Amino acid sequence: MVPLQPGGRTENPLPGTEGAGSRRPRGHGCRTAGTQSRELPAPRCQGLAKEEEVFAAYVTITVVTIVANAWAAGADLAQPNWLLANMDEVGVPRSWLLPLAVLKGAGAAGLLLGLLGVRPVGTAAAVGLVLFFTGALATHLRARAFHNIAVPGTYLALATASVALTVAAH
Repeated sequence: MVPLQPGGRTENPLPGTEGAGSRRPRGHGCRTAGTQSRELPAPRCQGLAKEEEVFAAYVTITVVTIVANAWAAGADLAQPNWLLANMDEVGVPRSWLLPLAVLKGAGAAGLLLGLLGVRPVGTAAAVGLVLFFTGALATHLRARAFHNIAVPGTYLALATASVALTVAAH
């Protein structure tokens, strides 16, 4: 294969195609990004597109999970009346608010570190949040607090998606 320059121009034109601007046919592969652009075969190109989609989903879901858990940690620290009423309803002592806030904040911070390249910490944080919100869901079920079970369920879904996408993206 002849090395390509940006814009599809070849460094060494094929016989019979001398002259500036000769182009390769399109639709037989894809171009890699960057200044050293090159064409890849179609199957490999599709694999790259899939990897980019998985990575985009990983970043998106992880950022949403970080924001959600940082907000939840802040709510635990602020102790609004609706949160205190919910804790009373499910039987969680108010003295647990600070440790719960620390765990949620640590999960959010760990996910952020994972996004910044410390993958083992990000994976551990995501798994920790899955365990945390599995406990929260179990607590709601035990207390038969079904009217707001979607809240810990949503956090559990975000944490589970973060684990799955962390593994898939790396």
